[in-house]
Amino acid sequence: EQVPPQKTAEEVMVSVEKVVFVRSDATMGEVGDMLEKRQYRACPVISKDGRLIGVVSVTEVDVAAIKGQLDRPVSGYAKLRSAVTLTTPVSECERILVEQGEGCIPVVSNYSEPKRQWRLAGLMTRGDILQTHEFYRSQSRFRPVSQFLSPPPKVRSTPFNAAFF
Repeated sequence: EQVPPQKTAEEVMVSVEKVVFVRSDATMGEVGDMLEKRQYRACPVISKDGRLIGVVSVTEVDVAAIKGQLDRPVSGYAKLRSAVTLTTPVSECERILVEQGEGCIPVVSNYSEPKRQWRLAGLMTRGDILQTHEFYRSQSRFRPVSQFLSPPPKVRSTPFNAAFF
């Protein structure tokens, strides 16, 4: 039996045409309203000329709210810790998301260019990665983990009063 080939970011990501993003001149208040309305935790920030500025999350919106800065542009809060290429294996995307504690990672089409020139090709979320795990489980003939576990030991039930008095 063969192991299925490793999926890439391009195969799993949400393509840029479907990604909800904000422009860099949007205010933190506008971003917060959009994230709340759509029930998203984060979204990419794109410049007027289409460059990826970073990702802003509800955490940054909360910080701006605490500081009374919801009228400030999102570009000052967006973070771009890392990105991946279209050919990055999903396992590497997963490692980056887990290590950085992020919920999404941008996929860029021109990774070899300077960071300030990156263009968003798509977005990879933890949910996208979890769906690949489900895909692989359904495609393989591996037994579920529960089949390897022994049943829990039987516990003798003791009436409440007898246990404490």
